[in-house]
Amino acid sequence: CAERGNSDAVPMTQARATRELRAALDRGAIVVTGAGIVQAVIRQEFPVYEPRTHLTSGGFSSMGFTVPAAIGAKLAQPERQVVAVAGDGDFLQTMQEIAVAAMEDLPVLFVVYNNSGFGSIKGGQLASFGRTAAVDFMRRGEPYSPHFANIAREFGIPGERVERPDDLGPAVHRALAGDGPALVEVLVARDFPAAGTNKVG
Repeated sequence: CAERGNSDAVPMTQARATRELRAALDRGAIVVTGAGIVQAVIRQEFPVYEPRTHLTSGGFSSMGFTVPAAIGAKLAQPERQVVAVAGDGDFLQTMQEIAVAAMEDLPVLFVVYNNSGFGSIKGGQLASFGRTAAVDFMRRGEPYSPHFANIAREFGIPGERVERPDDLGPAVHRALAGDGPALVEVLVARDFPAAGTNKVG
């Protein structure tokens, strides 16, 4: 629905983040997703204009697919923008592979939608059981997350954390202006329904 895609809420909805991302990319950019709410939101909200520019693990929803698949896509299509869009749970599975992009100066843009948890599993638990178990990343009673933008900088690549919807497009443009990999971390909603995807019948 347009409500989530147009929302100015902070933390932002994934639909709004995806709308801002699409506007900042080339028409023929390759977007890669692997699992979770991110995969569903990209499928629903990210217009694709050319064949083979939306790569995903499909129904397998394999966590950890996004980062290495995006590196492979960039090696196969070096002239195109390649963007890996992962939730924080997905990204944590294989984020060490951004070292490969750094060592080879592969200009892949890694975008991490950070909701401090396994959001897709959380949504399924709420729908099925009305409660959740072991899906929120917590520490001492508070939501927990690494600072992924800082981690990127420790890998030797530019990293930026974004909280407001209007700041995402400029951050993406800055990331793409470089000649190597970069990472943009986007803080997104944790609580449903804002954290979820649009239902389709």
